[in-house]
Amino acid sequence: MSIALSFILMFFIPTTTKIFDDKDVFLILLKGAQWIGFLIVFVAALFFSRWGYKSYQKITDAAALLLEDIKLDFSIQSIFS
Repeated sequence: MSIALSFILMFFIPTTTKIFDDKDVFLILLKGAQWIGFLIVFVAALFFSRWGYKSYQKITDAAALLLEDIKLDFSIQSIFS
């Protein structure tokens, strides 16, 4: 859902600024403070995405171990049944 929303906003924001303010978003020069803000947001997003990916890996590895354990339990039970 977030991918679809970001794709929609990618077209929505430039067109609304052109309609309401008659400004072209792609031709506006950024000030130094805005570049610093973008850099901070980019670094924070990088760290957050790495943290999220590591958490995802831990969860999927734990699920794989659990499924492997369940699979072994069922195979042992089928041998003794």
